[in-house]
Amino acid sequence: MKVRNDVADWLESNDEQTLCDDFLTEEHEFDNYLGKLALNLGYKFVTDFIVDLKRNGFVRESQTNTGMRIVKLNFCVSCSGISLISTQHMISDRIVLDVIGKIMLLTTSLSNGLINIWIEVEMKKFRLVSNSFVDQDGVFSSRQQFVEADSFADVIEYIERNAGWYTDNNVAFKVAYIVEVVE
Repeated sequence: MKVRNDVADWLESNDEQTLCDDFLTEEHEFDNYLGKLALNLGYKFVTDFIVDLKRNGFVRESQTNTGMRIVKLNFCVSCSGISLISTQHMISDRIVLDVIGKIMLLTTSLSNGLINIWIEVEMKKFRLVSNSFVDQDGVFSSRQQFVEADSFADVIEYIERNAGWYTDNNVAFKVAYIVEVVE
């Protein structure tokens, strides 16, 4: 499991019991991060997640633009097969096919149903930018959106599937160029 560097420093600072006590009694800027990670991985208590990280080990998130992200995939299992319903991020077809193959091995007796799976995927950050336009105040402007994806090719594939458009809940624009963000 990859974790942020500040969390890795904290995990290396003490034993399991001291870390759990510290987490419960002190406020840290990474508390929300640990809580979300534990919840996404199915832990009921963050302290259980902390103990598992200490016992099973962890890896520091790299200083580059890549990092591990927890991605939720929703699959529908029916008599006609297994299909991906939705995902939170742009991920490659290779990863989806790999997960479907594993589901098929595990669900030979399941006839119909819904399966939610959380997987850890190495993601990169990209900035999508629209062409310039003149806004209502007469000022040149452009739209931009930061997205996470498995690779540059996955971003391009997503945009091509939408006829060159990026769409989300609060924004939609024709993408002019893509920049990989190096943090």
